Amino acid sequence: MELHLKLMHRLLCCFNEDPNKDYMDILDDMEIINLLIDMKLIEVYSEFYLNLNKSTSKLFINVTSKGQIFISEFNNQS
Repeated sequence: MELHLKLMHRLLCCFNEDPNKDYMDILDDMEIINLLIDMKLIEVYSEFYLNLNKSTSKLFINVTSKGQIFISEFNNQS
């Protein structure tokens, strides 16, 4: 359990540091992302750009206020 909490904290810190980063490549490890979504610690949204020649998509992850509290409490625990 402790290992999972550390992983969740580390991911939340990464997402919090760069909310404008495209996280489309992390879809390989959706289990932990789904857990964070279910716990309402993050919000996920995507943007699609359509052009006549090509289309692109980006995935963004924002840490919620509940996620911010998790980060703060985890830092205070250490």
